[in-house]
Amino acid sequence: MARKHYSLEYREQIVALVKSGRSITSVAKEFGLADQTVRNWLTEAQEGPLGWRERERALLSENAQLKEERDILAKATAWFATETTKTRGGSSSS
Repeated sequence: MARKHYSLEYREQIVALVKSGRSITSVAKEFGLADQTVRNWLTEAQEGPLGWRERERALLSENAQLKEERDILAKATAWFATETTKTRGGSSSS
């Protein structure tokens, strides 16, 4: 069975409903979720100093930085490949 992916906003709304006093079972039943899924989201929301939004922002920022570094390395690799080809082709005296 394929896993469903829920948006950050949706998960936050479900967690907020439970934190407002509704039971996990009633919220899960109303929205067609497994009780354990709601429990997992509650745990994630309470973990560590970073909430979902902060973790998401940090990951997006890291992802952008890694893409930039990858692009720089790709350009450097292409440049070195061109320079190596020029050097080999120009200095050959057979």
